[in-house]
Parts: sequence; C-alpha cells; structure tokens
Amino acid sequence: MRTAAGKRVRCKVDTSRRVRIPAALCRELNIHPGDTMLVRQHGITIEMRKAETSCILCGSETDLLTVGEDPICQACYNKIRNSAGKSAR
Repeated sequence: MRTAAGKRVRCKVDTSRRVRIPAALCRELNIHPGDTMLVRQHGITIEMRKAETSCILCGSETDLLTVGEDPICQACYNKIRNSAGKSAR
C-alpha cells in the first residue's frame, strides 16, 4: 500500500483478523472511528474504501437507496429512471 506521498505502509493482521489502518492514512483519507468501510476481493488483492454516506450524484443525505454498492437519493434515482424511459422511446 502507498500513501499519497508514495510511502509504503505495512499493517499486521491481529489474532481477530483485524487490520489497523495507520493514523496518517486515516487523516489523509478522512476516515474516522465508526465509519463504515467496503471491502472487496479481486483475486489475491483486497480493496478497501470508505463507504459513502450521501448520494454520489447530488450529495443529499436523505431518502437514500443503494444501487450496486453506492447510495443514490430517491430524487436522483427518479431522474435517471425517467430519462432512461424517455431515451428508450
């Protein structure tokens, strides 16, 4: 793993199979205690990213739906659905 500065960071897995993310990296990525992380496997690689807590399109924090792994508010979802229906005609 490399930070934005390109420095490699090693993290040990503890006996409960947890990995501690270094504080400098948490500050860099705006990760705080209690945040939810998404973890995905790609072959032998593990990808981890902070879960979004607002609509990825408009930033709204209300009426969220999960589409795939990402939150989209009901208003944006309706706009997309309506525009997709118009273009299909």
